[in-house]
Amino acid sequence: MSRADLARRCLQLALVLCLIGLVPGLLAIWGQRRAVADAAWRDPADDVRPEAIAPDLALLSLAGTPDDQLLALAMETGELETTRALLTFSADLTDQQRLHGWLWLAYRCQEIGQIQQSAQAYRMAGSGAILSDQLSDILRTETLLTVGQQLIGLQDKPGAHFYLQQAALIGAHASHLTKYNRRSLLERLIPALLRAGGKRDDWHSLARAVEKGTAPIGDTPFPLSTGQTGWHSATPGNDAALIAAQDARRAAAAAWLMILANSVEPSADYDLAAAQHILRQALLAEDAAIDKYLEGSNKAGETDPAAKETRLRWLLLKRRVAAGGAIAGLVPEWEADREEIRNALNAAWNDWLAYYAQGQAAHAARRALVAAYWGLYPDAPVADLVPIAQSSSGRLHLIIIKQGMLPVVGWSERTD
Repeated sequence: MSRADLARRCLQLALVLCLIGLVPGLLAIWGQRRAVADAAWRDPADDVRPEAIAPDLALLSLAGTPDDQLLALAMETGELETTRALLTFSADLTDQQRLHGWLWLAYRCQEIGQIQQSAQAYRMAGSGAILSDQLSDILRTETLLTVGQQLIGLQDKPGAHFYLQQAALIGAHASHLTKYNRRSLLERLIPALLRAGGKRDDWHSLARAVEKGTAPIGDTPFPLSTGQTGWHSATPGNDAALIAAQDARRAAAAAWLMILANSVEPSADYDLAAAQHILRQALLAEDAAIDKYLEGSNKAGETDPAAKETRLRWLLLKRRVAAGGAIAGLVPEWEADREEIRNALNAAWNDWLAYYAQGQAAHAARRALVAAYWGLYPDAPVADLVPIAQSSSGRLHLIIIKQGMLPVVGWSERTD
């Protein structure tokens, strides 16, 4: 073999050995990126890990501590899974609180290398920013910009492009942004869109709005809601038996919490197992009281929204307990009936929607849509809700962009 042939053979062997070492690594990187980029919306309840939820914070919730306070405490103490459970199941958080919580969770998951969970949390925040009618224009556009920028870093450029496009469209047509707000948004959107594979058409409307100045009043699908329609604002039913059952459940949770905090020494008569049994019985008794209260409302032929709010709040709490989002194994009967509870919750939402759609169809549809994308309204009729949830004025209209477990829904400029 000549020296030239030997050199060529060695070069080939070196190349093969190099590829053997590099290809698995390259495939792993490519696979991770594709896994994130291809991840569609999924029910956030599927990501809740009951074993990682802080039991003291879960008991505080069952003892009656407001969920907004618990959310702040969970984030302050770095309790990721407790935060996720509250965001997934709470009926009492406002859209702004939920938006802030999902963004916080996304940042924290990203910091510890939970790439898929981080991307999912960013998408949850992005969906809320697109659909909610209870956010300021600045918060909405800034959230969409942040979600798009962060998804680029997570190698989900298609997702980033979508949310950045939405920020540009909303920024061009939202009434409550100043020319300075629009210019600042445009300056940060352009480089982000280019990194996400965007083109000039993606920011053309926003650039034109910056040139013209402030959009005319009314040219927006985002009026801030001032009414009481909504599953986090109405007062639950005021029934004596129901209130007594709620008080008993809160007292049972507080007693268990006292044991965990070592304020009360466990004894043969009152230990942790007994505390769990008492709380379980209190929850079952409250469930019966709820059923009786709702049965009475139905017999009286009432259309009281308080009854509908009570039913929704309770079923969301019941679903949380059944999914282990409070304390795993707390009510085994409910854990065995998760599908039945899900169906009952879906029926309660359908009833809520039918009631409110009589007088405020567009607003009720928007509230139902945002609940669906937060994961609170299972099996929501998204395709039916999208055409209803339209603004009576403005250059934007809501459309289904891509089908999926839940369709990708976003705003588009009218062509008429």
